[in-house]
Amino acid sequence: MNVKSVYVETTNICNLNCKTCYNRSGLNKERKEISKAQLEEIIKLFLPFGLSRFLISGGEPALHTEFDKILDLVDAYPNLSFGIVTNGTVHSQKLIEFLNTRENFTLQISLDGSTEEQNSKTRGAGHFAKVLEFAKQIHSKSASPLLKMVISQNNYDDIESFYKLAVSLNFTPEFAFIFRSGNGASGWEDKAVSPQQKIKALNLIDGLNKTYGVNAVLPFCTGKCPFTKGDSNLSLCIKTDGSVQPCQMLYQEQFTLANALSFDLGAFQAGLSRIVQIAQERLALDYGCKKCMLNKYCGKGCVGAAANLNGDPLTTDGDCEFRKLQLLSHQMRGVMKRP
Repeated sequence: MNVKSVYVETTNICNLNCKTCYNRSGLNKERKEISKAQLEEIIKLFLPFGLSRFLISGGEPALHTEFDKILDLVDAYPNLSFGIVTNGTVHSQKLIEFLNTRENFTLQISLDGSTEEQNSKTRGAGHFAKVLEFAKQIHSKSASPLLKMVISQNNYDDIESFYKLAVSLNFTPEFAFIFRSGNGASGWEDKAVSPQQKIKALNLIDGLNKTYGVNAVLPFCTGKCPFTKGDSNLSLCIKTDGSVQPCQMLYQEQFTLANALSFDLGAFQAGLSRIVQIAQERLALDYGCKKCMLNKYCGKGCVGAAANLNGDPLTTDGDCEFRKLQLLSHQMRGVMKRP
């Protein structure tokens, strides 16, 4: 077993209530936090399993009552890569200093539009200027900071402008498609992006990468769940109550593996075996696959997306058409490049 990364929701409190938020942290009134001491115990817990990346998130992590102390973990574990996921509206001078001086500390700012008007459709009014003010103070010594958009119908037409904004700030643009979890599930039919729109977005981002010489990762669909290969290279998610989830997509209580604050290795391994079994069981199911051109290549998609979309991890993940279009688009580009 190898635990590659751990994504920790250090606090359940957030000052925004974004329409695409997967855990609805903006609705929480009763504060729950993982203390700095507990975070260090989590690091020590997973280091023997190969932990190389530790992500600090929330809620909004900068609202944690011990936030400045938590940042000291970056210096305490110099061989561990740290990252923070923030909405960029809470300006901590210590955070800015650490991002600009520590080589083992990276930044992702979540933003959903290239203007105040566009961003407010997803994140509410009055936050855009604060994010830009924060971003302009970052001159990271480590990898290029990321400016991430969750693509929904609210901002689909803003992808190119958002990309250009990120580049102008010396950030690398990052994109993900909305998935049906938390606030994202409310009014899903009005927010979801069609397979055809997803392909157009991929082609647009790919073209912008070539134009600007930037390597923004394309938000491809999941071909096969990593758990079909067993429990290697895990990217775990830990909630504020200590619940260890297989990933951010498998967020429901029914998929909890163990509790990081009272860890039971046997329960953890049994939970992993259960998730691996579900992922491998999907490979034998027929979602109309026998007649599909991808039958020999498709890994039946994402377990988490299926659970979020239908409440059952053994159902379709809703991306069959997207996978077909993605393969066809790739094949056509290959044909066009032939002499």
